[in-house]
Amino acid sequence: DLAPNKQAIGLQMIYNELAEMCLKQSKYAEAITAFENAISLQPNKLNVRYHKLAYCYKNTNQIDKAIESFKRFLELFKLYKDLLVEMMSNPQEVGTDKVEFAKEMFDRSIDATLWLSRLYYYDKHDYASAIFYSNKIISTLNGGEDFFMIGDYSWLADLYHNKKGDKQTAQKLLDG
Repeated sequence: DLAPNKQAIGLQMIYNELAEMCLKQSKYAEAITAFENAISLQPNKLNVRYHKLAYCYKNTNQIDKAIESFKRFLELFKLYKDLLVEMMSNPQEVGTDKVEFAKEMFDRSIDATLWLSRLYYYDKHDYASAIFYSNKIISTLNGGEDFFMIGDYSWLADLYHNKKGDKQTAQKLLDG
């Protein structure tokens, strides 16, 4: 707050470091403030901040804000997806750091999509939205086995079998 030029990269790095330290200590409310300040300096930049902010909101039971932040991360991911694919396709030209960044963004996009499905299922009881996001994962990953946790299979089976009436997908998930 004392810095006259809030666009300074140094200030953004300070907010990021503070947010990361708070997150590691499970001080989610403090991490939220720091992430929000960092994001305010570059709100349209694709990075992990929106994803981590959503996680903090989830852990402070601010479900609507968590959903909003996961969605914002996915919006930015979609805007940069072609560039990320290009980075991964040309590792010699862009360097290892950028390839790793691109891979992390893809992994986080899948994780954010799964979290949206979980939040809609468990917290919002909005099964249509839960199905919408889980369908994205299942269709993209041929079942999503690498990203689903063991506990995910039971609610996903319930979601497809009891809420959607899709016994075939429910059985496929359970057979995994």
